[in-house]
Amino acid sequence: MTWQTGAAIVLSYVAGSIPTGLWFGKALRGVDIREHGSRNSGATNTLRVLGKKLGAIALAGDVGKGLVAVLVIAPLLSDWPYAPLACGVAAIVGHIASVFVKFRGGKGVATSTGVFLALTPVATVIAAGVFAGVVYATRMVLCASPTYLARQGTPVHPSELVQHHILAYSYWSSRDEWAFDGPDGVVVVKTTPCLRGNNGDTCRAVALAHGE
Repeated sequence: MTWQTGAAIVLSYVAGSIPTGLWFGKALRGVDIREHGSRNSGATNTLRVLGKKLGAIALAGDVGKGLVAVLVIAPLLSDWPYAPLACGVAAIVGHIASVFVKFRGGKGVATSTGVFLALTPVATVIAAGVFAGVVYATRMVLCASPTYLARQGTPVHPSELVQHHILAYSYWSSRDEWAFDGPDGVVVVKTTPCLRGNNGDTCRAVALAHGE
């Protein structure tokens, strides 16, 4: 590996380390998103805390970091055949363990999407379509109550959720019960809706209030 390839990998890591959501939140809203929601600096938490517009900007920035590493930095600085892959991985690592925020960061999903989109665009578009279809069909993400998880551990069987409140973090529904098909029949779970406009802290507070 030449020094040019090494430089490309390091530069890709630095580019991936840029905490898009964190910096936008501080600059435009005066909010440190690491103090709210899931407390990481990724696009998902930016969406929860700062809303759709800044969430979309953060998402585009995080995806863009992966694209730039693979399509710009790698070919510009290196002729090694595996440089795009190496630079992509470096960008993902940078996002997860950012040099700008004491080697902490987001989960790397958006930056990984950018890397995969650059390396295998057709497969990535198909996967994104499947993901969007599932989200559209279910219209719900369920988050188990933190107090329940801390006390009982992560549920491994649907029956463990009976008589426990969980948080239905949903933008589309205000239903207070959800029915799941479990191995031993239908399980009905009480939920507390987290409606549009509530941020991550509100959702967490509701879950804690109904953790018993």
